[in-house]
Amino acid sequence: MRVTAPREIREPEDLAFLSTAHRARKRLEIDLTDVEWISPLGVVAVLATCLRAEASALGVAVCLPHNREVRTYLGHIGLLRELDRSNWTLTRRPSPEEVDPTQREPYYWSEIEDIEIDPDATFAPHLPVSRLTTLREVDIAADRLEDALRAAPHIRGGLFDELMTVAVELSANAREHGSDCYAVAQVHTGRRSSSPGVRLAVADFGVGLAETLQEHHGEMTDGDAIIRAFEEQVSGTGRSERGFGLTQVAEIVDGGATNVLHVISHSGHVVRSGGEFRVTESEALLFRGTLASAYLASGFI
Repeated sequence: MRVTAPREIREPEDLAFLSTAHRARKRLEIDLTDVEWISPLGVVAVLATCLRAEASALGVAVCLPHNREVRTYLGHIGLLRELDRSNWTLTRRPSPEEVDPTQREPYYWSEIEDIEIDPDATFAPHLPVSRLTTLREVDIAADRLEDALRAAPHIRGGLFDELMTVAVELSANAREHGSDCYAVAQVHTGRRSSSPGVRLAVADFGVGLAETLQEHHGEMTDGDAIIRAFEEQVSGTGRSERGFGLTQVAEIVDGGATNVLHVISHSGHVVRSGGEFRVTESEALLFRGTLASAYLASGFI
């Protein structure tokens, strides 16, 4: 089964192409051929979908973009390395000028080093793809993010502390309540994205928030479960120091007029911005697991 990505994967709505990935029976191919822009939420969503397919004993393949700049970014941020490390197949489809009528199958890369990227390209500071399997690895990823943010120009001190809190809390929540998860963060200067700031995304393929909360809080919709998870210690692990994370994240997001937090769990999608929640339920944006994506406006000048 093949699922085909749109040209841009910027916002949660752009992840709709993954909503049918759970229907694959023998092999899942994620086709990124036409992608010309991908944000951290797209990176973690693709990897978490691969992780779920592997857990279901499916073959996994990712068809990489024609766009050399996007391929370079995916290499720089660590997605290609993670695909290779996990032994997921890397393919590419021929560009129009390469089409050979006798070639029915996609081209394969036998070695990750053979993938054509721009060795001279540079990107803003970022937390590369981090697969988190333990809370210790959450701490290690936080240290790596701290190093990256300290290298970013013009980030105000308050934003630095806020970003660290959001990163640690979202990652710890995913690790405690889900499966293995992926985290990625990227500083955007605004030159290409038109929105200077930092984007952080975390995705897992656990059972989802509704099932996680069901034992102690009863059945509820996916959207309602996300809202409940923001209440103090509702989704905690029983440890007195945990269970306040999403509450803190919401407070930080509320501190900036253009800050925004998206949380998707199965068919539920909650947006937090301007001190308010917006809730939607849509099978068209079905994400088997939980994905959180935060944007905090920076102090770039």
